[in-house]
Amino acid sequence: MIFERLFKAKHLHSDPDTRIQAIESLSLDKASDKQALHELAFNDSDARVSLAALDKLNSFALWLKASETAENSRIKKRAYEKVLAEVNNPDSNLISASEFAAFVAESKNTNLLEDLLSSNRRLQENDALALASLLKIDKVNTTRLYFREHANQAQQLVIVNRTSDINELSKLLKFSQFDVVVAAAEKRINELKELEAKPIKLKQDATLVISKMLALKDQNDYEYIYEHRQGLVSQFETLKKSFSILDEESALILAEKYLRVGESLEKRLAALKGEWQSANELKETTNALAEIENRFNQVKQQIDAILASIDDPSLLAQSKLLSNALEDIASDVEDARNRPQTTAHKRHIKQIVQHIEQYRAFLIALPEAKENKVKAMALLTELEGLSEGLTTQELNEALHALKKQWQALRSDLNLPLPESVLSAWKTAEKKYRSTLNSAFEEIKQQEKKAVGKLLTVQRMIRQGSYKPAISTFRHAKAQFEGLPEKAQRAQQKLFDELSDKVTELQELQAFIAAPRKPALLEDAMKLANEKNIDDLGERAKQVKVLRSDWNGLGKLGTEEDDELNKRFDEALEQAFAPCREHYAEQEKLRAENAKVAEQLIQQLSALQEQENVASLGRSLSALNKKWREIGVLEHDQRKRLQKDYYAAQKPIQVKLDQYYAENAEQKQQLVTRAERLNDSEDLTQAVDQAKQFQQQWKALGFAGKNIDDKLWKAFRAANDKVFAKLNEKRDEQAGEISASQKLIADILQPIHKAIDAANDSASLAELTEQANSAKVHMSELPPKLAKIEGQKIERVLENINDKSRALDKQRSEAQWDSLFTTLAAWKSGENEDVDLPDTFEQLPKRFQSLFKQSNTASADRKAITIQAEVLHDLPSNKADEKQRKELQLQMMASKLEGNEPQTLQTLLADWVSHGPLQKEDQALLKRLKKVFEAQ
Repeated sequence: MIFERLFKAKHLHSDPDTRIQAIESLSLDKASDKQALHELAFNDSDARVSLAALDKLNSFALWLKASETAENSRIKKRAYEKVLAEVNNPDSNLISASEFAAFVAESKNTNLLEDLLSSNRRLQENDALALASLLKIDKVNTTRLYFREHANQAQQLVIVNRTSDINELSKLLKFSQFDVVVAAAEKRINELKELEAKPIKLKQDATLVISKMLALKDQNDYEYIYEHRQGLVSQFETLKKSFSILDEESALILAEKYLRVGESLEKRLAALKGEWQSANELKETTNALAEIENRFNQVKQQIDAILASIDDPSLLAQSKLLSNALEDIASDVEDARNRPQTTAHKRHIKQIVQHIEQYRAFLIALPEAKENKVKAMALLTELEGLSEGLTTQELNEALHALKKQWQALRSDLNLPLPESVLSAWKTAEKKYRSTLNSAFEEIKQQEKKAVGKLLTVQRMIRQGSYKPAISTFRHAKAQFEGLPEKAQRAQQKLFDELSDKVTELQELQAFIAAPRKPALLEDAMKLANEKNIDDLGERAKQVKVLRSDWNGLGKLGTEEDDELNKRFDEALEQAFAPCREHYAEQEKLRAENAKVAEQLIQQLSALQEQENVASLGRSLSALNKKWREIGVLEHDQRKRLQKDYYAAQKPIQVKLDQYYAENAEQKQQLVTRAERLNDSEDLTQAVDQAKQFQQQWKALGFAGKNIDDKLWKAFRAANDKVFAKLNEKRDEQAGEISASQKLIADILQPIHKAIDAANDSASLAELTEQANSAKVHMSELPPKLAKIEGQKIERVLENINDKSRALDKQRSEAQWDSLFTTLAAWKSGENEDVDLPDTFEQLPKRFQSLFKQSNTASADRKAITIQAEVLHDLPSNKADEKQRKELQLQMMASKLEGNEPQTLQTLLADWVSHGPLQKEDQALLKRLKKVFEAQ
């Protein structure tokens, strides 16, 4: 038992600290050591030992195994963190790119994959692997988060095409900044909506077909029901092929209704079949009569042809054959009488018989037809030969007489006249009747106008407008005298009354105008003799007033009045001469303005070839401004030029309108996308996109005067909302950052003071935990600030570690001092049994165990002491030089033989195993203590 304790490997020691220290001495190059590390990593009862072994092995596969299989939560957590750190480290020595890809592809740890998708750039850059991981995780929230935060255009398209939930697609639609993805999402939504609507549409269509079949039951027409039923059955069978998209219950209900309605429809057909057969027989009678009538019409056409060409002897020879054909048709009519008939059939048979009898009579009366045609042609020739020089009245009387003779001739005939003769008569009669109607209408309109003028004169006289009445009567008189005698007689009384009244008014006008005209003439001559004219406009106005006053006196029609009129016209022309020169200059100016206008029209036409639409609008605005600045023009000329200008402007405006419309559409899209940013959950991305949209807006051209301003206001409002959110978030973040920094400071500040006061590992462990708890608040900080605060935390942790190492050193030194003090007090006495010193109980167990081991050392304490000095390269006493050399040679030989080399720990155990110290051992103890103090 003592030997087992002495030679038992350190990594199998019961003390966890000893096993942890032993791990450092195990080599990964030795299979046995590596196996031992594996055992410690996965089967040791102490978590610290397992983690130390895993650190020593430092294998990604083993860390991964531990993260998945470890029962201890501390090991599992540490292993998971290690795995996550390595896969997130692109420069990791533990896992290559290919191993990383294989690891992710084979991993079943969906929680790990979720963490990798959110933080691992290597995975995010591998489109196929990232998508495969998403499918393996198969969580809607994870997919949406990856879509929003990391997915590129190709990945977003795959996610959209694999998503079958309309609500989820609507959410994804808000997160994508790619137009292609947005379009694909909208298309996918429409497809899913259509897919959802297909069962409803199928049920509606099938129900409609069944309803139509049911409606056929109300019909009474056998053929109609039969034909439509066939079509509806075909439609339902086609729809039935798609019943797989319906739920089982709906499909069964539709099939059952279809069968039930089909059976009732079959019964309805059976009930109508007898009646239909009877109707079919009547239909055969109808067809037979139609065929008889068709044959009769053919014979009728031949008889009509004979009547039309009555002068051709060869046609007359056919009359016998046609008479036989009529007899055959009459025989078939008698056969039709024996078929099932309706009242309509009987009327039809009677009508056919009457036509047959009529044309039999035509064939009998053929010899008289030629003489009748000659008489008819004579009347037709006389009608067509009516002279165009006849008056309307004469033409009307001649046409009436000829028509009376024509009607008498036709009433005496047994045969109809040839169609060509009848048609020619109608054409000629229509021609002359149209001429008469036009002439009568023209006379009627002339009479209406003449009467209208006369009534106007009558109204003017009653209203006291005598001068206009006199002038208007002259026109009314001319119109009245142009009327036919009959029309004149009808209005003669009115004309005579007005004529007498106007004569009285003319006499009165001459009486009034005689003394005033010389005075107006004198005013006109006086105005003509004035040479100094200050205001040409006033002169023109004066001329106009004189002319108006003169015309108001009217014309008397006497030689003296005509002379006064002539002299007045000459004087007024002389008075207006200076104005005419002024107006000539104005005319010249208008001509120059017209020339400028023509040039502007030419420039406007040239603009049509300009390809740069953006500058086209400015050029057009400049020309429009010049056009508005053109001076006075003749009214008609301005109207014409304005028309030409607008005609040249129209194609340019069309091009501009199209350009403005395209810009407006693009700007409207930007407005819509900018407004959509307000719903974005990623505000940073929304702000970046808003800035991009602003640059795109600047690159777009003008969109039209009214719409551009409206779109800009909407666009600016949408952007303002996003930036307002950003400012609000920044303010909120600033408060949160300040709060987080304060929390970290509040945690670290007392730790600084507590480090100095800490005097045991438990206190330091508690301080370490407190310092690590501050890291939680780093996630709420921006990267740069998080790094700064992280450095502060790391410095605190380093201080704690320094203090821990200092305490460990102090504790170790105290333990060694206690050991050597105990050894110094462990003296050999007279009795064999020597009690252990009182300080023994204060020693660590690892030291206490040394005192309990039996003396198994082959060497004495002096040799062991010299060996320890050799191991630590400390000098020995000069007296011991020879023994030192011998021991060195023994140690080298043992090493060459492959034996386990001695260590200070094994030498110490051998030294203590010799039991209580003799007097001579005290000096050796001091030498041994120096060795351990020097390590």
